[in-house]
Amino acid sequence: MFKRHGSTLYREDALVDNASERVLRTAYDLFCAHGVGAVGIDRIIETAGVAKMTLYRNYRSKDELVLAVLERRQERWTHGWLEAEIMRRARTPVTRLLACFDTLADWFANDDYEGCLFINTLIETHDVSSPIGSDCVTRLATIRGIIEELTRDAAARNATELAHRWQLLMWGAILGASYDPGAAKRAKGLAALLLEQEGLRSG
Repeated sequence: MFKRHGSTLYREDALVDNASERVLRTAYDLFCAHGVGAVGIDRIIETAGVAKMTLYRNYRSKDELVLAVLERRQERWTHGWLEAEIMRRARTPVTRLLACFDTLADWFANDDYEGCLFINTLIETHDVSSPIGSDCVTRLATIRGIIEELTRDAAARNATELAHRWQLLMWGAILGASYDPGAAKRAKGLAALLLEQEGLRSG
């Protein structure tokens, strides 16, 4: 059967024999749905159907498990879905930049929309210098790097600054989508104004 995470469909085996993978998938599901702080080790163990010793044999602490989930999220969401969808939907750097918001709009429309795990976890930690907070900052920078590559390919005058502004619009849309169905469309309109300021055209 197929299971949906955000906007990514992946094959879910009927039985995951590897205990470490089972724990990781369970933690991924729970953290995305409920947040890192709200989910304790006991709940993960019970849901995954493993012994506590098994979990700690593979992950020495909850923090280590959180970091593993953040890495999996980057593989599955950042690269496996967001980047892939942007590239699939458009052919030029400028149209791919705008496709970011079309991609987000589809994600927002899902019944299981849970927001950005990196942003949510960073807000929960309240400390960008902690291992988890620092990792979230790095993962968010990876997304910005994908955007900056497009701004450079589009020959933006200040590709780095445009990428920062673009990501701010994406963050605003992600946070606003919880109550505003038009968040992605509104953010895309503001993004188009940024392109005009840069003298970049989508046509």
